[in-house]
Amino acid sequence: MAGKKRGYDREEMRKQLEERKKAGEQRKPGGNFKTFLVCPDDVQIYKPGTDGEDHWIDILVYQAGTRDPLRKDGEWTHCLDVDVHLNVGVDNDQFVCPSQYNKRCPICDERKSLYEDGDKDRADKLWPSRRTVYNIICYDNDTETDKGVQIFPVAYKYLEEPIQKLAAKAKRKGEDDIDPNILIADPEEGRTVSFNVDSKTVPINDKPIKMPEYSSYELEKRDYVISEEELNDCWALDSFLYLGEENQDAEEIDWKAFYDEIYEAFYDEEVDDNKKEKETPKEEKKSSSRSRSRDSKKEEVEEEEEESHDKDDCPGEFGVDTGTYSECEKCADFEDCAVEKGEKKNSKEEKKEKSTGRSRSRGSKKEEKSTGRSRRKKID
Repeated sequence: MAGKKRGYDREEMRKQLEERKKAGEQRKPGGNFKTFLVCPDDVQIYKPGTDGEDHWIDILVYQAGTRDPLRKDGEWTHCLDVDVHLNVGVDNDQFVCPSQYNKRCPICDERKSLYEDGDKDRADKLWPSRRTVYNIICYDNDTETDKGVQIFPVAYKYLEEPIQKLAAKAKRKGEDDIDPNILIADPEEGRTVSFNVDSKTVPINDKPIKMPEYSSYELEKRDYVISEEELNDCWALDSFLYLGEENQDAEEIDWKAFYDEIYEAFYDEEVDDNKKEKETPKEEKKSSSRSRSRDSKKEEVEEEEEESHDKDDCPGEFGVDTGTYSECEKCADFEDCAVEKGEKKNSKEEKKEKSTGRSRSRGSKKEEKSTGRSRRKKID
């Protein structure tokens, strides 16, 4: 089994980055709006209709590239899980939060400052939104299925969180129709994910805004396997992440340039390095998008007790399941958890390099049990 490693091979990575650079105007409708993903023209993007009908997708596995904040280069995964600041500045830009890479973020710096000043209402609005991106095959209709592998960007709470809860529910109650031990994206034994999307109107800043409303999640057994050809068509999704104009075709990320770009969009002014250094003490430079300052007063912590969490409340394992659960977004110990996980990874990697290096087996090819997209079972 082998995924299409477009973002892992150096030559292919440069080629894709150049394609993204040429297609840069897609990222700026009207010449202004910036999005956190920049995709070449040949990438199909799935957007489910919001007319109240059901949708069916298979989630495919792929190998992460060099820009994934949670996965190592070449590691198999089923989705890109990333924090994104939305509606930044006058143009409502979107920016990947640098804090998840252990780099400074001007928006997170401002959020920390506001919390320390006691301005909780404004600070709460500066938390990044958790987004997931998948390689999928859609079975809504023949037109969608014929598109082959598409990428599906969606809010974490709309798909990934409900899927995890569905599997966890089966584990607790022992339901036979959902096996919590089976990986949803397993090419041979995975599940088709079905869900319904309707629309609802919510007031935002006193304006009625239409929003998608996801519901009716189910995990259906498949009578087919995902073919090797389809796996080879998957993308290294992190290669599409926008990390600044200066980094479009760069192998090494210039984090200062990206910080400055976010800063200028957020404050609508050019960066004053002297002012920036003065306002942000050196000991506060390292921040996390999913952590709150633990230097705040005891009274402030008590006021936020209902919304914040710490490692004692963690549903997972400290230093292992960093960023896996929704509780991570407002966990007071997230930064320590991330550091612990990083140290464990580095230690593990050092041991591996001493013994076998970073080689990895892609496995032998397996005989396909069925072929063609006609293998999709009929849905009543």
